[in-house]
Amino acid sequence: MAHQKDSQEPRDAALSPADAAALDAFMDSTDAAVEAARLERMRAWIHAIQVAPAPVAPPQLLQGTLDAIQRDRMKLPASTGAAAEVTAPRNTWGRRLREIGAMGVAAAILVAVLIPAVGYARKSSARVACATNMLHLGDAFAEYAHEHEDELPALAMPADGNWLPRGPGLRGSVGIAQTTDAHSNAANLLPLVNAHYASAQMLLCAGRSLPADTRIDLSSGDIPDNVRGYSYVNLYGPISRTWDGRRASIILADRNPMFGAIASDDPHGNSFNHGGSGNYLLRGDKSISWETTPDVGPGNDNIWTIGKECQRYYRGTEVSTNASDTFLSP
Repeated sequence: MAHQKDSQEPRDAALSPADAAALDAFMDSTDAAVEAARLERMRAWIHAIQVAPAPVAPPQLLQGTLDAIQRDRMKLPASTGAAAEVTAPRNTWGRRLREIGAMGVAAAILVAVLIPAVGYARKSSARVACATNMLHLGDAFAEYAHEHEDELPALAMPADGNWLPRGPGLRGSVGIAQTTDAHSNAANLLPLVNAHYASAQMLLCAGRSLPADTRIDLSSGDIPDNVRGYSYVNLYGPISRTWDGRRASIILADRNPMFGAIASDDPHGNSFNHGGSGNYLLRGDKSISWETTPDVGPGNDNIWTIGKECQRYYRGTEVSTNASDTFLSP
């Protein structure tokens, strides 16, 4: 009866105590007192497992399983035990990466918009400062002229009669004899400073890039090239220039780009003071104007050159012989 009962046990059920003992005896290779029939059955089962081919899962089974797991996770509350521990960091990092990406895009947009705006604001600020400085110089000229019978400030004519800036590396200065009283035309602005009508700082243009600690040394009797911010109407020659109260008379402007250590060959170019975009002019009526070309003298005369031919190179002895020929030199 016992054998019949064993034969009726379902194959997928748990092992009976007798079969379990037989399996243990087989695995341990012991001489335990078990039924020979049970041992033989254990050998048959093990052999079947060893020779049977491993089952191959269908390709879609793995992906389907993963998808099912993900759907189950999405259904779980955020605080549900292990699921929360697994999904929360992942969701947090994903959210952080999206936030970082959004911040990066926003920063790129801000940079694209603000940097040009900042650059424009900086240039605008320099232009406003330059115009304000020139207004103060206009007041200085007017006060000087009021006390000197409408004359413009001027030094005594240098012995060599040359108006070019002196110093190595400056255009046109090579071969010029150095004399004890040699000075450029720009030095004619010094009476404004020496008599305290204007400060030395006013000789600079805010549009020029200069070190913050630039020191203005006027002890040489001339204006050093590195701080010479403006060009003054040339007072050399037979034409008398005065503070005549006329708008057409141009007295001062941003520095002439044709003279200096760095100079332009284009007489129609604008001053370097404002990146070549234009020039501020101080006129005989004390008004300030912004011009985008140097051809603004009487009859569209070029204020950087002598004569209508717009001469490009000078020895420093050339002078205007026509009252309508305005020449602003360094």
